[in-house]
Amino acid sequence: MSAPFLAIIQQGMTRYIMPIMITVANLSNILSIIIFSRRHHRKSSCSIYLSFAAASAIVSVNWALIPGIKALNNPPDVFSQFLVLCRLRGYILQVANNLFRTFLVLACADRSAMSSSHVSIRSWATTKIAWRTVIVVIIAWLCIPSHLLIWETIENSKCSAFGTYVTFYTTYTFIIIFTPLCLISLFGFLTLRNMKRLRRRVQSVNGQPTITQGQMKKRDSDFVKMILAEVFVYLILTSAYPIVFLYTTVTANTLNKSATRLQIESFISFFSNSFLQYLNSGASFFIYMPTCHAFRSEVKQFILTGGRSSVIDSSIPRITTQRELVQRKTTQNIS
Repeated sequence: MSAPFLAIIQQGMTRYIMPIMITVANLSNILSIIIFSRRHHRKSSCSIYLSFAAASAIVSVNWALIPGIKALNNPPDVFSQFLVLCRLRGYILQVANNLFRTFLVLACADRSAMSSSHVSIRSWATTKIAWRTVIVVIIAWLCIPSHLLIWETIENSKCSAFGTYVTFYTTYTFIIIFTPLCLISLFGFLTLRNMKRLRRRVQSVNGQPTITQGQMKKRDSDFVKMILAEVFVYLILTSAYPIVFLYTTVTANTLNKSATRLQIESFISFFSNSFLQYLNSGASFFIYMPTCHAFRSEVKQFILTGGRSSVIDSSIPRITTQRELVQRKTTQNIS
């Protein structure tokens, strides 16, 4: 595959595929926020983290992809010409991306705590703690990337880190990329282990299964399935970027790179960073739909009713109406 052909593919993906990604990501994340913001979900700490993760994904996808599409269709790129816009874009992207990663880590940690057999650990999975954590996380990530507002600059029509700032920026990027991957993997493993232990606690009494005190509620179990599925997809879609970033950093000072090699490296970096990473930002909704029947039912009812009627909580036993009892009795008499 020739280098010019890779450039054509990259331009085609930017011009035709990314606008679809933006539209789908916005609609799906907005719908996820609406579902998780409903009354019966507000009692779950996990739904709080997932709502803020979806909101962060909306900012991230739009702020990252729209400028690139605009620069390709209507050059030049204003973010590579005006220093204020250059630094502002880098800062907002860092805040949004890191908030998304952090809220996903917190959702995994929350489900790991909720599935624990220890009461003291399960006590951390509460809405009170979730709201406090959300506030602290937002404040922290508004402050941590502030160095981009000072030292990111423009050279040769490229907005990036240059000079002595490169060393600090590279170290910083390694930390914020690898840490969420490690934590998500860790909490995902702990959640799976806790779920296996919970299943072992289901004892049999007179041939009937009895659920012990540590067994999870159905809604909490649904959230665990959703989070584990999202962790699996997250690891698949984002694991390539740290590897590519590491390779790019190690070979940055390599001299006499051919034009073909440079174009291949550019395409791989684009595919792992700009494409797969932001594809993941819009994938959550499509992970929840096949994973959780209750979530799927709520989305269906919301669409069919235009959001006017309240969603029935699938974790609460449904009360049979008098009319249904009469119909059921009539059917039995006929049969």
